[in-house]
Amino acid sequence: MAPAWFTVGLSAASFVALVVAFITGIGVAVLSATVAAARAGRIRPTEALREAAVDRPGVPRVRTLLGLAALACGLVMVLAIPLADPAGAVDLKNVVQSALLLVAAAGLLTPVLLPPMVRFLTWPFAVGTRASGLLVRQNSLTAGRRASAVIAPVLITVGLAASILGAAGTADAAKDRDLRRQAAKADYVVLPGAGTGLNRTVIDRVEAIRGLDTTTIATTTLFAREPAISILHFEAPMPIPFSAEAVDRSTLLTFPAIEGSLAGLNDQSVAVDRSWHKHVGDVMRLWLADGTPVTLRVAAVLDAGLGDRLVVTGGNAGRALPDRVHVRLRPGADRAAALTALRAATYGTGARTVPTARWTAAVGDRQQRQTELGLVVLLGVAIAYSALAIATTSLTSISGRDREFTVLRLSGATRRQVLSMVTGESLLLVTTGVALAAAVSALLLAAMGLALGRLVGSPVLVVPWSALGMIAGGSTLIALLASVVTAGLRLRRRVATGAGD
Repeated sequence: MAPAWFTVGLSAASFVALVVAFITGIGVAVLSATVAAARAGRIRPTEALREAAVDRPGVPRVRTLLGLAALACGLVMVLAIPLADPAGAVDLKNVVQSALLLVAAAGLLTPVLLPPMVRFLTWPFAVGTRASGLLVRQNSLTAGRRASAVIAPVLITVGLAASILGAAGTADAAKDRDLRRQAAKADYVVLPGAGTGLNRTVIDRVEAIRGLDTTTIATTTLFAREPAISILHFEAPMPIPFSAEAVDRSTLLTFPAIEGSLAGLNDQSVAVDRSWHKHVGDVMRLWLADGTPVTLRVAAVLDAGLGDRLVVTGGNAGRALPDRVHVRLRPGADRAAALTALRAATYGTGARTVPTARWTAAVGDRQQRQTELGLVVLLGVAIAYSALAIATTSLTSISGRDREFTVLRLSGATRRQVLSMVTGESLLLVTTGVALAAAVSALLLAAMGLALGRLVGSPVLVVPWSALGMIAGGSTLIALLASVVTAGLRLRRRVATGAGD
């Protein structure tokens, strides 16, 4: 799936990261085994002879504290998105970190959340007369640790997928809306050929056409110590690269100014959005893409869009070639004649003229494809391991219930009734995991909606129902197959053999 130009290089830093990751994985495995062995070693001989049919009441204090800590950190990050850094809502790194914390909190607090959720989902069984439904309800309530172990991988799989896919789709929709707003004044966009920029000859030809207003835009990079990432206005210890737009004139720019005006922009000034915490007249120390230091005065403060916006003139673009020219027809201009003149101006140069709507749609589609490719890499491995965990935990939870199944058979339950009970338990636990995942995703997407609402107006919340349906359905199928098949194999044993174990 990777493009032909993509290569994977192994540097000293990446080698160290791989070694650290390997050692961490081994260390976590050894630590887990050590803790489990230590807990088993504390059991007294007389206690080892007893068999517990139900879990001990209460939840381990350490687990509860860790869950509450993860929940607190996750809520702080989620609330920080709309309150402190709305532009960070389109940064998947922030979304992934928040999702991981919230999913971890839900997983750790599952034993606490399980009883009320099970009672809510199974309340019809509490008043019904069918024994299998009542057994499903009570088994899930009394064996909380076993149920939590089955719920956890479902929660991780569906929760991460729903949060990340929904956040990515919502961010792409917001970027598309922001792009359309930026180009709202233009009727056409002149674009260069693949892999090149627009040369001066093409730009001069376009600007020479009568009846047109134009704005030439070049995307460049500026370095600054003001990263605008903290409400406390901390400065970074070294310059950080930011994408900037270099324009020749602000005629067709749709960047609402809350201070100053883009009309005053020149080679000695810069326009920034309000997330930089600057005011008109302030001085900013910047570095051009080639490292040349410049000191620019803030000429305008713009209404915050998506990302940290910097607007300069072409004199501060360095060697970056313009990547587009926005074109607007003046009142009374002939559209057909203007389009013919634009096509003649770009003929033989590799450049092309497209309607603004087609350009914004093409940019949005390209961003979506890039996002989807990244998500396949990010989520693919995680979902595969989570699917394996769902199968493993479901199989393990059934394997230790031989005596329970034997007692049910001796009490008169048929093999079909026992399998029906196992199926009901699996469906209940998977449903509980999906419900917790939905709560986590809804909280995260709500925070994104509030943040993006401050930047681009009413946002479009995207929920990938088809993908989530496939993931939730796959998780359900895996859990059912692992539990029902294992239970069926266990029930083939003779009743007397199981009773004597």
